[in-house]
Amino acid sequence: MATAEINQLQPGLVQQFQNVIQHDRLSQAYVFVGPRGSGPNALARWLAQRLFLY
Repeated sequence: MATAEINQLQPGLVQQFQNVIQHDRLSQAYVFVGPRGSGPNALARWLAQRLFLY
């Protein structure tokens, strides 16, 4: 899923995670929860892809 698509589902979280990655302030674990279609799985995959790029 592209950043634009995820940004439509979870705009605030995308910005928070971009800041976390940019400032190198990652936690040991994140829990992605939500009803089907709200994007928790897509957001987790998006974050994993960004982390492996750095």
